[in-house]
Amino acid sequence: MPVSLERLIAEVEPAVVTDELIRDCIVVTGDPDSAEDKKQSLAFGQAECAAFSFRSLARIDNLWGLTKLVKLQLDNNQIQRIENLEHLTNLTWLDLSFNKIQAIEGLSTLTRLQDLSLFSNAITNIEGLDNLPNLNVLSLGSNQLSRLECVSCLVAFSRLQLLNLAGNPLAKEPDYRGYVLSHLQQLRYLDYRRVLSADRATAMEQHQDEMLELREREDAAAAEKAAAAEKAAHAATMAEANLTGIDTLLDDMAAADPEWPKLSTVPGLLEPWSDVRDKWQVATDEFKLVILDAHSRKKAEQAAFKAALSEALAERDAEAKALLLGYEKGKKALLRSMAARGADPEEQVLGAKVKLMALQEALLWLEVDAVEVVAGLVTEFDRCYSEMAEANKLQYNAYFTQVRDLQNNFFAALVASSPSYLERYGSAADNPELEALPEEVAALLGDKDALGNALQTSHEAHISVLDGLEDRLVGREIATANSLAESNNTWQEQRHRERMGELLSYLERNMQDLEALAADAADAAAEAGEAQ
Repeated sequence: MPVSLERLIAEVEPAVVTDELIRDCIVVTGDPDSAEDKKQSLAFGQAECAAFSFRSLARIDNLWGLTKLVKLQLDNNQIQRIENLEHLTNLTWLDLSFNKIQAIEGLSTLTRLQDLSLFSNAITNIEGLDNLPNLNVLSLGSNQLSRLECVSCLVAFSRLQLLNLAGNPLAKEPDYRGYVLSHLQQLRYLDYRRVLSADRATAMEQHQDEMLELREREDAAAAEKAAAAEKAAHAATMAEANLTGIDTLLDDMAAADPEWPKLSTVPGLLEPWSDVRDKWQVATDEFKLVILDAHSRKKAEQAAFKAALSEALAERDAEAKALLLGYEKGKKALLRSMAARGADPEEQVLGAKVKLMALQEALLWLEVDAVEVVAGLVTEFDRCYSEMAEANKLQYNAYFTQVRDLQNNFFAALVASSPSYLERYGSAADNPELEALPEEVAALLGDKDALGNALQTSHEAHISVLDGLEDRLVGREIATANSLAESNNTWQEQRHRERMGELLSYLERNMQDLEALAADAADAAAEAGEAQ
């Protein structure tokens, strides 16, 4: 196939995207006589269509100002990588055909994309399209796709109507069309040919077993995804309620125990652990209910606090607004009167100054009142929240005391049973039960001190995990309450500073305006006197 002159020039002289090029490539529809003027005056941020075809571009760059683009043509260039498009979230149509792109990437934010052409590139796999649920047209013809199985990743695109894969090695497979139609049952056009109902039915029949297997895999994947989402949501809830580590506490204790692998190989030695786990589960379920209920009450308290703050400030803001509107009306009346040269200007300005000072006093009083109300609400909220945090602290202490008692009882049971194990396994060197155990475990059961030390080390490891988690959760509970109190105090101080700054700026600005009016009136009076 002959190569166009534009293509040859592009390969010899790669270009970059400049403001001048962007201006030239903006597409404006409408009357040709006015389109060019509109194109030259249109702000980049208002452009909806741009065509960079045959522009010798080596890479995609400098398109940051084109945030409202809906249609973008980048075909017939030398682009090797899809990049720097993440801000073009309004795109529905993107043409990257006739380039040198090797992988589908950089499209994850273009969730509105409906029509995508990557025709005639060097793509070897269908990927990077997961975040394009609205894809309706996809052209991947004349690439290097060789595996027919890669088509199966398009099954999730329920809105895909038109697909082009012609010109790829996979399109030469004997069962190509049947495979694609059986997997993508929603297609209406494949490789420029309309899909007939009979063709689809035949394809489904030929691939019935494969489609059944695919559905089973999809169901399993969906169930796995739902389980992962549920697990993540549960973990997020536990973290938000300050319960991270509670669900896995016993497993974490065993995992941190250096002696646990050896002790667990001794038949029957750790049987009491199952009783510990059962009792721990009951205590943990009750504890979680208490803390989760407290967490709900804390959230409700925060919501009520914010609502009370908003209501109190909105009430005072409404009063301040009414005062400001009243003053502004008076100021407009003053300007009209002075323009009409009515009453004595000096006396009118003096009256306005008096009103401005009265406004200042009223606004300052409102702000003082607002500060007092806000401070009262913040103090009351901090008190309630701190009380709940302290109550939670007692719950944490009680729970960990329970678990610590379970661990102590477990340790005592192991110590009490250790003589029988020493007698059972250490009575004779040729004991067959002893020979069946790993060498290090056999040595442990043959030495009273070694077994005692192992049990003590195991117990201390469990207690260390318990103490560490209790310290973290209690510390986080109190730290969260303190941080919230500090944040509230910082906010109210900042709100007051900003409001006072706004108020004083407004008053100063209006006082300056009145001084200027008085000066203008004096000048006018002087000129009138000289004229007489």
